[in-house]
Amino acid sequence: KSGRAEPRELRRLRSMLRKPNLPRHVRDRTYARLRGYLTRRYFEDRMAVLSNSPVVNDFTLLVLGSPEELYRDFLEPFGGDRRLPSLRSFVGEFKGLLKAVSDVRRKAA
Repeated sequence: KSGRAEPRELRRLRSMLRKPNLPRHVRDRTYARLRGYLTRRYFEDRMAVLSNSPVVNDFTLLVLGSPEELYRDFLEPFGGDRRLPSLRSFVGEFKGLLKAVSDVRRKAA
């Protein structure tokens, strides 16, 4: 954790998730808000670093948090003329590879 105090919005969302017997739709909406908040903060922090860097001149910063976002926000727009697998197929293979890597890391530990 950094030396900065946790922002009020982050504290509010986390405390909401700690409530017992929170209805599923409220929990799901709160997780979505928390994810959105953290993604925005990460993006802003990274942009500040990159914008102030003398090494990086021209860049596109993408924050991708799921295989669906990787497919939709990176592969489709930047894939060129390549024929992509279906989203469902891509996500299935991505998750399979992720599990394989996790299994290897667990065995190595």
